[in-house]
Amino acid sequence: MSNQVLIFNLGPHRACMELEDVVQVYDSVSFEEIGDVDPAVLGMINIRGQTVPLIDIKPRWNQAPRSVELSDQIVVFKSRGITVSIIVDKVLGTKTVPEKRIVALADIVDDSLPHKVIATPDGMMILLDCQRLFSEEFLAPFSRIGIGKDKGTDQEQ
Repeated sequence: MSNQVLIFNLGPHRACMELEDVVQVYDSVSFEEIGDVDPAVLGMINIRGQTVPLIDIKPRWNQAPRSVELSDQIVVFKSRGITVSIIVDKVLGTKTVPEKRIVALADIVDDSLPHKVIATPDGMMILLDCQRLFSEEFLAPFSRIGIGKDKGTDQEQ
């Protein structure tokens, strides 16, 4: 068995997410800054008429937050039924990874970590668990006001 993943750089780290969770990848776009929200939320972007939060996850990996650059890319995906986006340095492509190369971080480090790691010939990469990347509490404000929800539906994805 194998998994298809989208691979990208987050600073010095290589990370990936399962391709089935990815909606689309975009080059850096302008975004509307908003106040009084979690500092990880850079602002909102418009994806084909849908308002989607743009989130900086680098501080979670002990990297300083920074401004969005034109060379950055945006990965749009579903998390807990909400469409969200994260800023990444560069999307490297897709790859099929054998299941035997994937190890849960909970098995080797801390049982509260939802992500996994993938052993590759040129090092390790973090396999992000899109459904557990953000807590329900973090996503709740977006859900309440319909941000990141598909238009024309009130159902959870």
